[in-house]
Amino acid sequence: EAIEIMKQLVRTWLPDKILIEDKAGGAGMHRTLELEMAEGDVPMVELELVNPGTLDKDARINAAVPSLANGMLYLLEGAPWLEEYVEELALYPNGMRNDRIDATTQAINSASNTSINSALTKSPSA
Repeated sequence: EAIEIMKQLVRTWLPDKILIEDKAGGAGMHRTLELEMAEGDVPMVELELVNPGTLDKDARINAAVPSLANGMLYLLEGAPWLEEYVEELALYPNGMRNDRIDATTQAINSASNTSINSALTKSPSA
């Protein structure tokens, strides 16, 4: 069921990249999506297995707080998922759900790492 949901999300949103947590069924989902993309069943997008490391959810959120506090998260105004998403963020850690918290922190931390790595590998200007 998770694979079917992921395939539908890819078809709907056509993301540039999908981050898949490298634990539980993540590697299998990654491989299945690769195969289905190769067969043309799903649009081609970059897939990245993300290792959440040894940090717990609170530590991952704390690592993302500076980006959130500085307004570096753009939320699509009028999106059908926006109200539930903001509510989930606002209710953490006391809410009933926190799946989107994980996805948000993974995206922010991945983007931060990409920006840092990109800056470190650029050649100095002459």
